[in-house]
Amino acid sequence: PKQPTRAQPLSRLDHAIAEQNAQEYPPTYTLGSPANPKPKYPQLARQRGWQGDVIIGVHVNTDGSPRYLEILKGSQFSALDFAAWSTVKNEWTFEAAKDENGNIEGFVVVPISFRLE
Repeated sequence: PKQPTRAQPLSRLDHAIAEQNAQEYPPTYTLGSPANPKPKYPQLARQRGWQGDVIIGVHVNTDGSPRYLEILKGSQFSALDFAAWSTVKNEWTFEAAKDENGNIEGFVVVPISFRLE
């Protein structure tokens, strides 16, 4: 007889995406804009040909500043992960999440790709 399929627990990334999607108006950003510059490619990573994707979960304050960041999926290269994390933490501002009463704290998933051209 066929075994029933068990539900798999959500990964950190799946849980974070579900949290973001549950918000009516989550925080927003535009990658590459003055408020959200692209991270600089680390020189060591460039020299060694490292490429990858980093997915960061960002808890955003009511003023649009990042409150807390977590790496939901790393690139397998700490130099790339740190470049993405530190740029978002120190250089980014967001359009705050909103509800019917105005700005609220929110959560957004930010994917950043490092590709050598």
